[in-house]
Amino acid sequence: MNESKVALIVEDDADVSFFYRRVLENRGYLVEEYRDVTSAEEVIEGGFKFDLALIDATCPDRSRRKEISFGEFFGLDLARKLESERGDKASIYCVSGYDLGMIASSMGVRFIQKPVTLRDLERMIE
Repeated sequence: MNESKVALIVEDDADVSFFYRRVLENRGYLVEEYRDVTSAEEVIEGGFKFDLALIDATCPDRSRRKEISFGEFFGLDLARKLESERGDKASIYCVSGYDLGMIASSMGVRFIQKPVTLRDLERMIE
């Protein structure tokens, strides 16, 4: 039996999340989507396993506040945490329209600049 790979998407922009979902499902992934960091953390802490994660660096954290101000990168924090806990078992990418590549790199997190293209996604899942 061929097991499907599982992707975790943490993205508050529904259109962006839809694009990720369509591409990944067309490549055989089962996809779980969350609109905020808190919801994603809850399922991960409950034992949810994944092979690939795409996390928006500026995704809100509803446990702290709805909106994010510059300098509060809850999604980037989640990506860093997951990289340290599951980086050997999953490919974890942080994405943002902000140029956070150097910050993400210094935290040990792979970074993709938005807008994420089809080719970017294909490179992530190769």
